[in-house]
Amino acid sequence: MKNDTYYSFGPFWYYRTHPDVYYRYRQYPQVNPSIFHQSASLTQKLLEEANILLQQLQRNDFAYQVMMYAQKSQQKEVEKLLQSTGVKARIETNFNPNGIHIHLIRKNIDCCRIILALRWG
Repeated sequence: MKNDTYYSFGPFWYYRTHPDVYYRYRQYPQVNPSIFHQSASLTQKLLEEANILLQQLQRNDFAYQVMMYAQKSQQKEVEKLLQSTGVKARIETNFNPNGIHIHLIRKNIDCCRIILALRWG
């Protein structure tokens, strides 16, 4: 047979008996980028909100308050403080002694999110 192929895995050899016909001629669905375009547009707005949040975090007094609440494990207070910056997206946080992860998530539409990973220790 012309398409005979032998493969070696360690001390064993095996013989492939069928050609890869299924994988070569697989039919893919028609591409529709409309949801992808919408997600990209909404993510652009999230990036603008992330920029607002990062500008606030560069202020010493604001950064101090965020770190103080995080050190006391007051996650709701950290999220409330971050939301007070005027960001309209839903905010979720995870933090540890090394830093904080801030998730910005579109409200009412589960299409996209941005995760800011910032180090503080």
